[in-house]
Formats: sequence, structure tokens, C-alpha cells
Amino acid sequence: MNFFRKKNSPALGVDLNSLSVSFLELAVHENNWSVNGFKRQFLMNKNIDSLSQNSAEAVDIQSVSQAISAIYQAGKFKSKQAVTALSNTHMIMKELKVASSLKNSDLTEYVLLEAEKHIPYAIESIAWDFEKIKNKPQSVELVACRKQCVDDLENILVLSGLKPWAIEGVTHALERTYPLLKNQLNIIEDSVAIAVFHIDDISSIFSIIQDSHTLYSQSVNFGIQQLAEMINSDQSHPIQDIMQSCIELNNTLITDTNSQSILNEIKRQIKLSLEQFKAIHYDQNIHSVIISGSFPKQLVNLEQLSQNIEIPCVFANPFQNMQVCESVDRQALDVASSSLLLACGLAMRKQL
Repeated sequence: MNFFRKKNSPALGVDLNSLSVSFLELAVHENNWSVNGFKRQFLMNKNIDSLSQNSAEAVDIQSVSQAISAIYQAGKFKSKQAVTALSNTHMIMKELKVASSLKNSDLTEYVLLEAEKHIPYAIESIAWDFEKIKNKPQSVELVACRKQCVDDLENILVLSGLKPWAIEGVTHALERTYPLLKNQLNIIEDSVAIAVFHIDDISSIFSIIQDSHTLYSQSVNFGIQQLAEMINSDQSHPIQDIMQSCIELNNTLITDTNSQSILNEIKRQIKLSLEQFKAIHYDQNIHSVIISGSFPKQLVNLEQLSQNIEIPCVFANPFQNMQVCESVDRQALDVASSSLLLACGLAMRKQL
């Protein structure tokens, strides 16, 4: 989606969260994506998410920017043009019906009038955009958020030495990875629906994607912070150390006991999300559930999860059929692949 677009198409996806930042640099080589580099790191709980809640004063932006700059420099990336995402919980997304006869200028005016009906803020305080929906000539998708959210994130990126190119919603970045997930699953048909359960730092996103279009998406109150609390059920480690361990994909704190309880919770969240989706789209079949996000893979027994929800479950690996530069540690990329799906979708804005 072309929301809040700034300059030329970038190659750098920046997945910036409350607890971590992930950089992924993609290039196009011989009609295929090529991984130039990636870097993931814990942010020492700098609380980036508070920016999206109109409380920038609670965040030391200078300190956060310095930390992000240091991580970027350590990654030795070539591109500075960055795409990042705001949490869906801080964005308004609305499908609007429009007359197919409307010209572009009239369409913009119509969408603006409709936006004022659906957005609970003064329109001058809102950053908004819209795009025609593929295969729906009489529909457009309106996307909006508070300008302050966009300004704060842009400020962080600029102070980090980066050049902001676009800010979008998590859902749109994930749906852009649909062709890569299809390839991973050896799917040929475009009509196949795939579920993506993306575990983020504070919350998660459950999406159903079909033909690079999101049929359904919802936020789930489950994330790395809750994972860390479950792992630390015996209170033997500082919770911040556990969160850092999860984000850095460290398996050393995982036991049979906490692994099973976490798997049960993930099962519950996915089954509940699937039930809610089926209540609306009762006749829609789901090919597979893709698990992505920042968490140690040892936490999730895919075979047991697949049997329980009766749908095949796999870890996301958008890089399975990509070229990888010699300077990139392929083994480290494979380990981190499921945690880089969102950054991958952001970096893929290069093709637009």
C-alpha cells in the first residue's frame, strides 16, 4: 500500500518496536530479491510504543535514536532510505464504497469527506491516504493515523541518520510477503488463503491473506512481554533479561514446563482467532498458518500445534528462495528468518 510515501523506493525495512529494532536490506538482482544484510537487537526497553500513544515526552528520543544509529552502523548497510510501520492499533483502516465513474480529483474529495465521518479527530491533525482495492473497482481503502505518530517516528529515524521514505500499517507490510510465503509453501494458485500469526513485542497480529490482500486482521493481546512472564514463572530472573533473551532468540531459559504452557497459550490464541474469522468467512479454507515474530523457535512444537488446530503450521522463512550476499551469515539468517518477516515486507516497498 502506498501510504505516507516520501521519496524514492527504499531497500531498507526497519521493524521498530517497544523492545527491539530489526533492519533488513533487500536488493533486486536478476529479477529476484537478494538479502544484502540484516541486524536485530534489543533496545533495553526504550519504550518506543509510547510515541504512538501521544506521549513522546515519556521517551528520550535522542537516546533511542543514538541506540538505533549504533545498531544501523554495526550492520554496515548501504541504504539509508527506510520504511517502518506503526502498530495497527494506532491506525484507522476502513474500506469505502465509491462510484467507479469518479475521476481521481473527485475521488480524493469524496474520500476526504468520508474520512471526516470515520476519524474521531480533527482532520487537520491526521495523516491519511487511500488506495483502490485490487479486484474491487468500487472500493478504496482509507488509512489514517495521528500526524504526531508519523512525525515522532520520522524524527527518530532522521536523528538516527536514516531517511524516512514511508510509514505504514503492519497488516500491509505482512500482506506484501504473500508471494514469498506461497513459494515457501509451494503454492501455485493465487486464490489460496494463508493465515499469519505475527508475535510482536507487546501484542500480536493475526491476518488471513489471499492473493496479496488481507481478508481479515485483528490485534491479539499476546506478545514477547507475556512470553517472558510465562518463561519466568519461577521469578528466578529479571523480566527484562528474559525479554532480551526472547528477542535474541536465546533458547537457554526454555524448559519443558514453560515450553508446554507457552505452546498451549499460542494454540489458544490461534484457535480463537480462527474461530472469529470463520464466524465471518465460514466457507473460506485456510491452507497453512505461518508463525512469525521475535521468539525462540524451541518454544513452538509445530507438529503438536498443527495437530491441535488441524491446519499445517510452519515458521515463516521469506528468504527460502532468495539470493544471499556472501557477507551475510546464511545460518544466522535462517535462525532469524521468522523474526524478520515484517522487516522483509517493509523492505519490499522497493518494488513499488
